[in-house]
Amino acid sequence: MADDKKKETPQKQQHADPATIKCRVHRLNCDPTNAKVPITVNAVGRPNGKKIFAPGSMVTLSQAQVNNLVDAVGEFVIPIQEDSAIYESLNPLKAAQNQYPDHKISRDPTTGVITATKLEPHYSIEREAPGGTP
Repeated sequence: MADDKKKETPQKQQHADPATIKCRVHRLNCDPTNAKVPITVNAVGRPNGKKIFAPGSMVTLSQAQVNNLVDAVGEFVIPIQEDSAIYESLNPLKAAQNQYPDHKISRDPTTGVITATKLEPHYSIEREAPGGTP
């Protein structure tokens, strides 16, 4: 006796396209010789996740790609020279913080060297306004 039920085949799940963002991406703090080198950004685990484009050009990126560019930061460390007057102050860490207010100040426990550290982004992202212009 034939079974009236049709075999159900599992359908492929439709993945919704991630939100896309039109924007311009510029390099910050780069060598002038590298200013025009194309920017490459990846979004791991996504189809067509790699994008290569010229700095300053209007591109459409996924939210994951934009997040990767935002998260790309460089750590800039300034060691305070040992002959600096900062070491002679009553509170050298506070004196260093006053000298470098936008840096994180730390002291190496073994050498005693004070360093000022700052995280700076590698890219500037201009998102397109709702009206269509960045």
